[in-house]
Amino acid sequence: MKKYVDTVINSNTGRAISGATVSVYDEASVLADLYSDDDLASTTNPVTTDENGLFQFHVADGVYSLVTSYTNSDGSTTTVTIDNVEIYDDSDADARIGRALLVPEGETGVILPGIATRAGK
Repeated sequence: MKKYVDTVINSNTGRAISGATVSVYDEASVLADLYSDDDLASTTNPVTTDENGLFQFHVADGVYSLVTSYTNSDGSTTTVTIDNVEIYDDSDADARIGRALLVPEGETGVILPGIATRAGK
């Protein structure tokens, strides 16, 4: 289960869209089961953006299509589809990165101490 957070922006004006609907479809083009939190309290699909254009939901790992729809100031409707959105829980990868030895970007000539010296640090 992964939390997904994004913002809907009007590509013409660069402004956030309040009240846009975002429908989430799985790979079989079926509306996905969305949840409002990790406790799996269900939410509706589609979700609606807040006053800042923000929307969020929890969903099972997978590949999804997001279909966003909103009404423009002239009354016309804009629909944008983004396919192949990969949403995966990457907490295991984050934990591994947290245990890695990192060298500051742009540093040259850095020599890492041997494993015996690094042990337990």
